[in-house]
Amino acid sequence: MDQRVKIIHIIGGGEFGGAEQHILSLLEQIEKNQSYDTEVVTFYEGLLAKRLRERGDPVTVLPQSGRFDLKLYSRLVRLFRQKKPSIIHTHGVRANFFSRLGGKKAGVPHIVTTVHSILKHDYPKPAEYLVAKWMEKLTLSFSERYIAVSDAVKEDLIHFGVPLDHITVIHNGIHTESYAPGPALSQERERLRHEWGIPPESFLLLTVARLVPVKGIEDLIEGFAIAFANDPSLRLLIVGDGPERKSLERLAMEKKVSDQVLFAGFRQDIPALLAASDLYLNTSLSEGLPLSLMEAMAAEKPVIATQVGGMKEMIRHEETGLFIPPKSPQALAEAILRLRRDEPLQKKLGKTAGETVRKRFSVEAMGQATLHLYRSLIEG
Repeated sequence: MDQRVKIIHIIGGGEFGGAEQHILSLLEQIEKNQSYDTEVVTFYEGLLAKRLRERGDPVTVLPQSGRFDLKLYSRLVRLFRQKKPSIIHTHGVRANFFSRLGGKKAGVPHIVTTVHSILKHDYPKPAEYLVAKWMEKLTLSFSERYIAVSDAVKEDLIHFGVPLDHITVIHNGIHTESYAPGPALSQERERLRHEWGIPPESFLLLTVARLVPVKGIEDLIEGFAIAFANDPSLRLLIVGDGPERKSLERLAMEKKVSDQVLFAGFRQDIPALLAASDLYLNTSLSEGLPLSLMEAMAAEKPVIATQVGGMKEMIRHEETGLFIPPKSPQALAEAILRLRRDEPLQKKLGKTAGETVRKRFSVEAMGQATLHLYRSLIEG
């Protein structure tokens, strides 16, 4: 490539989850290559926009009057005509819909979409799912290339109607060294457990998730309650926020474990939280390729996860973690108690999980694969 290539990423940006973290990590890798200029467009003045500005990355926030403000289309057309990107890279249903339409109108040469999760599980209400499905179907052919973050997402895209030769699987990646056990994180463990009043002998379970139905936190609390009845040393830390928080807090009270379940809200100190914990849980009903699970594995924590979606590509049962069926509190409780009583198994699972993540899910590998895809589009 003889001149710098302009790439614009578009995402809603109202929340800060795996997709937003993915963009931050991806931009960091792309910016190491002097052939590309990058910019991000969001629809909210959220944490993502703040983090991008703190890093000095160009970001444009397009104001909107509602979730489906049709003016976004005309604003994106003007922006694309002004910036003249070679590639627009979209993330999420609204960003996909408005950016594909705007990109086509503005004559953007290449449109790429990363799919981070399985659509039907992101919209549990039938009416919302039908709208999202219509938005995707209407503009499906506008994206020249789809990036699936896991084989499970790839299969869902094929079922949805995307041609196989339009899909590239690029796994998410993380900075594994940020989570590796060490003296500094050991100090964080002591500090946080003291702050929360968790006794040294307690066995702390952790999950990091948006508090929405697809994450299965209701099943997690019910499973924890069963396990706690058999082992009072157990504690549960739930990190994240969302519309289900109040109902989940009520459930913890109903199950008589509200004193043992700590809702910590949204936090960014994930390496420290992992250091403070003894076991990581993911009880999702569906997943793309969850960064939070990847981070727990990099921290060499034993993990229990539901055998769904991209998690089947990350974990080998009995080698790098334990699988349980989705929506099975009893199976979760049994797995928790098994690991609580088997320290050698905890250590074995944690060690092999760390080795797996360092080999297969580095942020560098994710960045290089994405750059290769960009080059293939630009060079034809």
